[in-house]
Amino acid sequence: MEIKVSRDSKDPHRRLIKNAVALLCVLLLLPASYLQAAESDAMLNLRLAHHSNVPNAADDINTFSDRFLKVDYSRNWRFVTAPGNWFSVGMLTQGDVWQQTSGMNRLAAGVAVGYSHKFGLGLEAPRLNLRSQWLYQDFEGSVRSGPVQSHSVALSRWVADNIQLSGSWSWTAQSAPSRRELLANPAFDVDVFNQEQQQLTVQADYLLNNSHALSLHLSATDGDTGASARPGSALLRIGEAIARDNGIDRGYLAYRVAARRYAAGLQWSLPLSMDSSLSLGAERRLARADAGVRYRETRVHLDYLKRF
Repeated sequence: MEIKVSRDSKDPHRRLIKNAVALLCVLLLLPASYLQAAESDAMLNLRLAHHSNVPNAADDINTFSDRFLKVDYSRNWRFVTAPGNWFSVGMLTQGDVWQQTSGMNRLAAGVAVGYSHKFGLGLEAPRLNLRSQWLYQDFEGSVRSGPVQSHSVALSRWVADNIQLSGSWSWTAQSAPSRRELLANPAFDVDVFNQEQQQLTVQADYLLNNSHALSLHLSATDGDTGASARPGSALLRIGEAIARDNGIDRGYLAYRVAARRYAAGLQWSLPLSMDSSLSLGAERRLARADAGVRYRETRVHLDYLKRF
């Protein structure tokens, strides 16, 4: 499947910020009585994660691993439009703290809007979920800082009392304003993290008798990705943009490359209470780019989820 990636040359990051600000203004201007009539909930997700290939390097000499803590807090207001259907708006904040790669430390904030529609009644009726999100992220290493927007469509259905199947498509665009001080090669564009990508995901969830759950997912992503390595890497042959990577540092250069990425993951979840749970998951990733360039990565995470 070939996906053509188009870019807006008229400062796309500014357009993304305007979209997010407009949605936030709409949310803040909603009458208080309207918000009080909505169902409101908040969610806190704490994640401890280990990534085996932080720079997405294509060779062992440039590959290193690291661990980080991610904190994700969101608040949503849900407006029921019909039995089983609702519209939602929300705000979210995120933060990452890495053990060694401090330039990847990140703070982010944004807004989201979604719609959920159930086709029919009963447990086995399929459900359609639409979601759009606008986020601004600020990294300690500025090369990655900028706005991100994502839009997704997901369809799910319970095929048995304890088995749910789902599939989703998403499109994500990331933009990082030009920082000429990070120029690494005058022959290349410096905007490494102006990226677009599309992803297809299928997932199966299996509920065990003790209320535990097992989830298996497979995904394929096509579009831009960022990969970093020291000068002389094979990434130079396929890089569409190059910049000094002040997030990873170590003398690394960041490259924007077109690649297809495949991932398979497994997760086990168990409830701790009516509104909290713990999950342990692992994912294996493989990326293929031009000229036979590939990189692999294993990700492991432990999550604590709390609803308020």
